[in-house]
Amino acid sequence: MPFLGKIAAGRPIEALAQAETIQVPPRLSTPGPCHDLQITGNWPALDGGYVVIEHRNRGRNGAIIVTLLRGGKTTVKRIVQEPGRVILVPENSLLEPIMLALEDVEIQGVPVGHMQAYE
Repeated sequence: MPFLGKIAAGRPIEALAQAETIQVPPRLSTPGPCHDLQITGNWPALDGGYVVIEHRNRGRNGAIIVTLLRGGKTTVKRIVQEPGRVILVPENSLLEPIMLALEDVEIQGVPVGHMQAYE
């Protein structure tokens, strides 16, 4: 499966694509197009882990989604969609939600699997 780099669970980071592959057990993905990202930041249970992302351009309210923000930054957050705006809610309660206009957010996918190494 393509490994495309890191995704921030805290403050959004610049999207930097990598051209690598990673082995993922088939049960952690879906039949749809998927890629893998490494979680960095303030998602305590997942920091350093890998998430399998199924490519989608929409997500239901309350779902965890991968977004590309205007300016080329990316993050993974829970989405709350309201008329005229989107609120990206972090899993870490110490971080503030990010409120954006609809046109400033592009949904790129949803997590469907997770791999984590424990030392």
